Amino acid sequence: MKKLIVFEGLDGCGKSSVIEKISPMVANCGFNIYNSYEPGNFFGNIAKFGKYEDYKLSNEDTIYFWWSARIYEQNKQEYKNADVIIKDRHYDTTFVYLNIEDTTKAVHNFDPDFFDKPLLTIFLDVTPEVAVERIKKSRDDVLK
Repeated sequence: MKKLIVFEGLDGCGKSSVIEKISPMVANCGFNIYNSYEPGNFFGNIAKFGKYEDYKLSNEDTIYFWWSARIYEQNKQEYKNADVIIKDRHYDTTFVYLNIEDTTKAVHNFDPDFFDKPLLTIFLDVTPEVAVERIKKSRDDVLK
């Protein structure tokens, strides 16, 4: 059985940093791991930004693209071969970020028959001020 471990939290809370640190430890325990983040692929990026080229997505289109992004990822061979998937965000955050009116998780098909359900979800909690400072610092480091 695949083990899905998800890290949730604000941008800049440290999800990627924690995943970078724990992934080698999990691999050293003999597990084949697959690291991922959401949106993470072509379909997810369309859904995240709510548009494709000049076309603004409807709520239904957005839901379809999120669904497609997850199905696409779960069908990748590396994902299928993994014992442990460590993910930077999953459907909980996506559902909150979408903030689509008149929708429910059922509409998004967040059903374990379609999508892997997390064994463990870890929420990293920092203040927005700390998150913003971390984001600024990481962008400054990239620009140097």
